[in-house]
Amino acid sequence: MNKGKEHTLGRYKESYVFLRNYLLKLPTRSLPFTRIDKLGIPKTLWSLRPLIKGSREEQRVALSIARGYEQIRLEIDYTDLAAITDEHTPQEERAVLDLTKKFNKFLKQFTRNRK
Repeated sequence: MNKGKEHTLGRYKESYVFLRNYLLKLPTRSLPFTRIDKLGIPKTLWSLRPLIKGSREEQRVALSIARGYEQIRLEIDYTDLAAITDEHTPQEERAVLDLTKKFNKFLKQFTRNRK
């Protein structure tokens, strides 16, 4: 069943987080979308088992491979920019101006003049 690229990348990220915690001997939770082997390693990481069971350097390689999902870039959805581009109410504009004044006061008080 195809649930989309975002869903798939989320699964890869969950697999990486599992592996990271597993190798650091931190508490892990099983991944609900896949089977596990007798060591508790999810099926999505089975191809990395020799590295996971190997030396510290091999485990680092396994982590690097599992972290490869970060290199995949998805297209940005520009369909809903209303929250950014809509006009603000007068109250919101006053709040921003008031915050700007307070921040400038803070900067003057807690920063030094550079010569």
